Amino acid sequence: MSGRIRVLVNVHRLQDWSITFVTTHDNVRVGPWLLLDSVDEVNKLLAWGEPSVETMKAHEDSIRRWGISGVEWWLSDRKLAQLIERGRGRPWNGYELSKMKEAGKYPPKRLNV
Repeated sequence: MSGRIRVLVNVHRLQDWSITFVTTHDNVRVGPWLLLDSVDEVNKLLAWGEPSVETMKAHEDSIRRWGISGVEWWLSDRKLAQLIERGRGRPWNGYELSKMKEAGKYPPKRLNV
């Protein structure tokens, strides 16, 4: 991989905030499915990908109106690798994550191997 890779961050607000990551570059699976508790956590995560001011304004408008949004990131190889690594060993199913959270087991503990 070289240059910048487009990643779409899908944000949903239902009972909890959920976030997924999608890219079509070489069919690479990216990032974990995340459940977050607050808009502050969502905004902190979105800021990591350095979206434009216009993108964030559109995101805020969409969340306010519809409860869903897509934020475009253009990640460096290094940041894309970090996102992929964060997803290793984590569930990729929102239902499974919801059940883990109900049982007090979310976020999952990382093994230091």
